Amino acid sequence: MRSTFVISALVAVVAALPAPAPQEIDLSLFANIPTPTVIQATGTPDKIVTYDTKAILASATAASSISVAVSNAASSAASIVKRSACGPEPTGYGPVTTSPKDDAASFLANPVYGNTANAAAVPAGYVQTFKNLNASSSAYGYLGFTNLKSYDPSTCAAKCNAIKGCMGINVYFERDPKYTPDKTLCPNPASLTQIKCVYWGGPVTAANTNNPGRTWVQFSVVVAGSNGYVNQNIAAPSGYSDANYLGNVAINAPYDALGYNTYMGAKVFAAGPFNASLCAEACNAQNVYNLANPPTDGSPVQTCQFFNTYILSLNGKTALGQYCAMYSSTWANKYATNAGQYQGNDHYTVGFSYSFSNLTNAGTTPNPAAAIAQAKGEISASSLQSYCSTFLGYNDLNAYTTATSTTIPVSTVTSTSTLKVKASSSTSSSSSSSKTSSLSKRALPSSSSLATPTALTKYPGSIIFSACSALVTKVPKTATVTVSTATVTGATSKSTIIKTVTTTTR
Repeated sequence: MRSTFVISALVAVVAALPAPAPQEIDLSLFANIPTPTVIQATGTPDKIVTYDTKAILASATAASSISVAVSNAASSAASIVKRSACGPEPTGYGPVTTSPKDDAASFLANPVYGNTANAAAVPAGYVQTFKNLNASSSAYGYLGFTNLKSYDPSTCAAKCNAIKGCMGINVYFERDPKYTPDKTLCPNPASLTQIKCVYWGGPVTAANTNNPGRTWVQFSVVVAGSNGYVNQNIAAPSGYSDANYLGNVAINAPYDALGYNTYMGAKVFAAGPFNASLCAEACNAQNVYNLANPPTDGSPVQTCQFFNTYILSLNGKTALGQYCAMYSSTWANKYATNAGQYQGNDHYTVGFSYSFSNLTNAGTTPNPAAAIAQAKGEISASSLQSYCSTFLGYNDLNAYTTATSTTIPVSTVTSTSTLKVKASSSTSSSSSSSKTSSLSKRALPSSSSLATPTALTKYPGSIIFSACSALVTKVPKTATVTVSTATVTGATSKSTIIKTVTTTTR
């Protein structure tokens, strides 16, 4: 397992360019995903939960024309083993509380549990997220539990490390019944104390440690001395950099130095342990699809070279799933500023956030062709062609029009007038024999003389110039157009007047 490192000197962003709106978390991805609920079964022997890894990876590689998809993989729930009434429960190795009574209140007041939890050492490679709570965790990606013989977080961590996808552990004392409660024969039996080591596929936090216990017939199951730990050393997916830990914030990337939006959308995994390889596979699959289906407008293919993955939680308590945000360029830690967002009264928060870069191509060099293609699309969508004409200097060119009137057959009268005609981006009507060439472009106007539309302020002048040049239609240099004809009856004869217009640019 490789160590965490911090990405540096990744991509330059022009300070003068305005930042875009944040990459909002796409909450619609969770619309059809049920809120996960895991109830820790009481009085059961050790249990390890497994997931269909192949099915989860298959969902990760299901790319589409829209680089946003939902994957609802295997789900987990604690199973309750049916036992005979008043039968013996699994042996407990923790200290039992019987004074002043054998009840929940005495158990919670016993200082031995809190003292033990407070004195416990943090396992190597883990960070402690909370200490000595009276509740157990309901985190993300339930992976089972082990009943320990002593309160030893390091033993629990070692077992977690041996379980694929285990990233968080919760160690605590639990008051359980010595015999299986029965409402008639033994509704409230004597107690024993289990020392639980519970495995999770995501972070355990104080916020999601909210399960104080339950009532089993008349017996009160309660928790004391609950500690939480998270493993920060996660394995790097094949072909990607070591894990870069971002904490409780997600990447909120600006446009790149040329104004290009490198954000490619997101994908969600709703169950199973946290696994960065799922995002890497999603990135790779999207690249295969995009390369096989290039844009029809000739713009460059956008490929995923960087991703940010994290656990999204609801109201700080319920982990909804693993979120993968994909980008065509790598972004440094300073752009990790998105701590979550609100939807009505619900607060969606980020946790356990990591970023990874493609080792072969981190996408750190801005692509002018991609920026030009994006700018062309925004110019067309916002009807900014007239701005382009002014930006390129076309509106300052004068076209001289000669109007000739000819009277036939009595006499010929020729009159000439000079008119200014605005050269536009639309195609001019011309005869089939006319020759066309582009208008000569003058020096670009200064920023003080021409306001840049808001949609284009993120682009440097060179990108705007190229995009506008590709969109503004060439104007004919010389064109002869018949405008109208009329018949005039004079004193001695009938004459036909043909009016033509010849346009010559200077």
